[in-house]
Amino acid sequence: MKVHLDESLCVGHGRCYELSAAVFSEDECGHAVLLCQKIPREHEAAARKAELNCPEDAIRLEED
Repeated sequence: MKVHLDESLCVGHGRCYELSAAVFSEDECGHAVLLCQKIPREHEAAARKAELNCPEDAIRLEED
């Protein structure tokens, strides 16, 4: 699974990096940054939860 982050939509709610810290982190302003683009299988469920909880729909997951 791959993850895409539209940084222009992110306003820094922080749900993604709270729910999936192995895939997302934050920059100095609290906006999301990707730690990886290809999600390890063991982190897919958490990444999906982060995608579903993003208020701006800035996260999109894509199956390999």
